Amino acid sequence: MYMKVMNHVKIIPTICLALSSAVAVKPAYCRIPEAKPDTFELVDTPKMNTLDSIEIKPGGIKDSLFLANAPSPKITVAGKTYNAAMVVDITNNILYRYEKDGKAKIAYPVSTGRDSLTVPGIYSISHVEHYPYDKAPENTLRHRIPCIFGDAGIVLQKVNPQNGTKKPTGIMIHGRYNNDKIGVHSSGGCIRCFNEIDIHNITYQAKQQPGAYILMKKY
Repeated sequence: MYMKVMNHVKIIPTICLALSSAVAVKPAYCRIPEAKPDTFELVDTPKMNTLDSIEIKPGGIKDSLFLANAPSPKITVAGKTYNAAMVVDITNNILYRYEKDGKAKIAYPVSTGRDSLTVPGIYSISHVEHYPYDKAPENTLRHRIPCIFGDAGIVLQKVNPQNGTKKPTGIMIHGRYNNDKIGVHSSGGCIRCFNEIDIHNITYQAKQQPGAYILMKKY
């Protein structure tokens, strides 16, 4: 059994304009309205983990029955087996976070790429960046328009599973001040998370596990 929100938070879409990377104060149109108290009701847990029967809201899914159906984090890189720190279910727009022993700890609703722009494969954590992304390369979108990347983001590298070599990508796991499309395929390839809680928890784990693997897969 898990909890379903009846009175969900209504997120007002906003339009983010290009901001100067030197200004660290978030403008009003980049802020999230204060959430209203939620009420809950017990519902049956679905056999398959999808977002169709749960309320999409910040804070993640910690229900043990839901997490019991999490995909395996087992991966093989250069002939060795590892547990990925995170698994992104591209099909159902869910990011799972795992303990070192491979047990799923929490799941987050996310937004993945439209038109299959999120490429399946094994990635690794390069580093974490924070708003206003002034340390990002000047030619990157997050440097020029930091508002659309939320409070923080994890920069990812693509891993060659045959030999373990890594190469830079334009893909990140990042926050999003406009949360109206979380749970659907709408990004340009990045993994978008709720900005209020989720991205802070995810980037905290990333800082504790630099170089950890992240599996992105269609199920």
